[in-house]
Amino acid sequence: MKNINWLDHFVNLLVVILGITVAYTLNNIREDNKTRILQNTYVQSMIDDIEIDIKELDSLITNDSISLALLDRVLSIEEKPLGDDSLQLILSSISSFEVFSSRNITYESIKSSG
Repeated sequence: MKNINWLDHFVNLLVVILGITVAYTLNNIREDNKTRILQNTYVQSMIDDIEIDIKELDSLITNDSISLALLDRVLSIEEKPLGDDSLQLILSSISSFEVFSSRNITYESIKSSG
């Protein structure tokens, strides 16, 4: 019967367990870093989308304020009547209200990625 070196087998088992544990830990760290980078990318992209939306809303507010001032001019009884050309120009600018459409590209990307 052959003598079995249990200490050698135990050391080899510990080396294998330690190697698997280290590899698993390093893989988790790498995945966490990937997730953190992806989160930061999504957050920055959402901030960019919101900033663009704010600029567009500011522009729409400015344009709508001008259109409302023109509408007040048309509806004002106190001032002298406007000519047909002026009235047509004012009404065409008032009727061209723009519609706000928010940027939700990042949100849709996050939804589709799970």
